Amino acid sequence: HFARTTDVSMVIVTVLNLSFAVICYMLLGYCTQGSVTANLPSGWLPDVVEVLLCIDLLFTYTIFMIPLSEMLERLLKITPDRKLWRLKYMSLRSVLVVFTICFALAVPEFNYITNLVGGVANNM
Repeated sequence: HFARTTDVSMVIVTVLNLSFAVICYMLLGYCTQGSVTANLPSGWLPDVVEVLLCIDLLFTYTIFMIPLSEMLERLLKITPDRKLWRLKYMSLRSVLVVFTICFALAVPEFNYITNLVGGVANNM
């Protein structure tokens, strides 16, 4: 059931994120800044939106990282029947989290990366 649940969860998260992006773009048009919260008027609303986005990231990060880590575990042959599998398992997942944090800190303007990925993906 886990694979089915993961698939459904990924579809739901993707649809929600895409609809959020489309609605923001429809409301703000071409003057949309890299961070949607930067487009909001000052006050309590941007704070609430940022907290909700953090909660979204907290719950959706695992949905997208578990399939990646499982694929890498199969590729690296990290299985329970092997020696030191738990240490390798935890090390791999820790490295993925640290990589994500380092990538987020290293790229100050993430919207350039998403624009590049979007442009390349649309041309394929």
